[in-house]
Amino acid sequence: MRTFLIATKNFGKLAEFKALLRDFDCEIISTADIDIPEVDESGTTFEENALIKARAASCVVQDRGYYVIGDDSGLCVHALNNRPGIYSARYAPNGDFKLGRLKLLHEMSLLCSDDR
Repeated sequence: MRTFLIATKNFGKLAEFKALLRDFDCEIISTADIDIPEVDESGTTFEENALIKARAASCVVQDRGYYVIGDDSGLCVHALNNRPGIYSARYAPNGDFKLGRLKLLHEMSLLCSDDR
């Protein structure tokens, strides 16, 4: 059986990959399952950050025969010049995504106000 290591500690993303690959005879694990440390996502695009995560995970498990998939995503709001984009996870104050949504809605409401 093939093992796919998804280079994420986000359980929502992991669930999405498991759903995508459910018809294949494979095991799906994440970097959280094998305690791979977080990496600095220093890329300037989602693709670069996904590659950074995949390469870092590959180095740790290179002798295990895992297939490694890197992933990065975020919310790009056209009216906000595609922000928060690659900074979506860090956009939320203290990692609180409810506060992040409120912050985003506030910024969008400023675009619609007559006070600008």
